Amino acid sequence: MGALDSLYLKRASYWPQFYAVMQRELGNTATLIDFGNIKSAGQPTATTWTGRKFHASGLSPVWTPNAALSGYDTPFDLKLESNWLGYAPQVTLNGTSESFTTPDDTYFSRGNGTTDSAFSFGAWLNVTDTAAARYIWAKLQTAANLEWRWFVVSTDVMRLELKDDSAAVSAIRDTDAAIKMGQMVFFAATYDGTGGATAANGIVLYENGASVASTATNNAGYVAMENLTARVNAFQNGNDAEEMQGKALGGPWSPFYVQAALTAAQIANIYQEMRLGLGV
Repeated sequence: MGALDSLYLKRASYWPQFYAVMQRELGNTATLIDFGNIKSAGQPTATTWTGRKFHASGLSPVWTPNAALSGYDTPFDLKLESNWLGYAPQVTLNGTSESFTTPDDTYFSRGNGTTDSAFSFGAWLNVTDTAAARYIWAKLQTAANLEWRWFVVSTDVMRLELKDDSAAVSAIRDTDAAIKMGQMVFFAATYDGTGGATAANGIVLYENGASVASTATNNAGYVAMENLTARVNAFQNGNDAEEMQGKALGGPWSPFYVQAALTAAQIANIYQEMRLGLGV
């Protein structure tokens, strides 16, 4: 084991307190992608790994990257930018061929065709400023097999879209301004399960623990999402295209999904407490 490996394992020994923060704030129905935690899952050379759940009512999905993280264009890194005090798993995503997928599971479906249920996402990302869509989470494989997608559109605003597949209409909320790019930011999106013609009114978008101004685009024909068969994707849209370009953090800071609408206080707590482990 090299000196960097030894230091990484030492730093990782402090992670349980940060996993505890995430468990406390996210509750029992959450899952973390948990890549880069070489003490449990997501090793850089792994071709699959198991995500982390906090309770039996959660899910531990099996994630498959396009290739082992150590083989990415910019290989998996164990340390952060030089001015950060902490060490955390970090992956650089090239925007074309580096992303993760996991099979369809009802756990990820938050509509039954009649009513919607609440859910939320979060991720620590340094998004590259480029004129392309950059996906964070999506449950879709074709336009006709879409449930939800959370991504940065080509104009640099963040969007959460909910799709009523049978009606072929969506409920959408976009940030009013471009997101912060070129720096590590904690992004989050929540949906309270409102459903119906005003579904997008139940979405809130966040940057670094604070809600940001955003606009809802509702559709009178929207009823609810449906439980479809598309796989779940991290950092791509499901068609092996429109992928994330930039950097993402793993371990306790991994992208998360939870079957609940997190409150503003919970989002703020995650940001304030988790950033301490990064030294920012």
